[in-house]
Amino acid sequence: MIRPVLIAGAVLAAPAAFAQSMACNVDVAVSGSQQNLMDRDFSAHVLLNDVALAPTTVGFGPGADLAFETTILDGQYALAQQGPDGLVISDTPAADQGTVFLVRADAGAWQALPDFPGVFDLAELSDIIGEFAHDQGCEGDMTFPFKITAHVAALDWSVESQPEKATGSLEDADVTIVGIYSNHDKKSIFMAPGFNLHAHFVSADGTLAGHIVDVSTEDGATLFVPAK
Repeated sequence: MIRPVLIAGAVLAAPAAFAQSMACNVDVAVSGSQQNLMDRDFSAHVLLNDVALAPTTVGFGPGADLAFETTILDGQYALAQQGPDGLVISDTPAADQGTVFLVRADAGAWQALPDFPGVFDLAELSDIIGEFAHDQGCEGDMTFPFKITAHVAALDWSVESQPEKATGSLEDADVTIVGIYSNHDKKSIFMAPGFNLHAHFVSADGTLAGHIVDVSTEDGATLFVPAK
């Protein structure tokens, strides 16, 4: 596959969509902190109904008392909680439902970058998102929300729950991957250890959502980044 290369303001060997530069640094709102986790303070530091969400907001965070997992996709909650027969997904928080921490960012408007290549694992996903941002003219420190519509060959997920974390795998399925990429401000916005991103997913049928532990995708995905 030929990947786009930005040279002297021109995009070569790429679809027209790559000609538009992206917003390389977007403000990220964070409720809660790493110190809360270190102190084993799993109380609610923000109530979900108090959070203003735009149609282009994405985000993530563990529920209070580690009872559920929060994913935000396009301004909508996907709250995943382990039930007796598997995961239960809700899009409407209870009045008192909050999270230990909540990280979110508003893209403002999405720019679609098609022909995103397949990846073998989460590390490669992190690397290629960075490469695509570089091809859009981003240099140095960058922090931005993203989403990817993709067909996954395999996806390992986890969801905070009690008495123990729920885990599972998804194969041969359409999903939207959503998260925040940062190559520098990793601790304060809860980047996954060893990676430049923190990624969640929502399945196309809406029956699964949660934190991505690892993932492999097929060619032909579309990466969405903030338009400048």
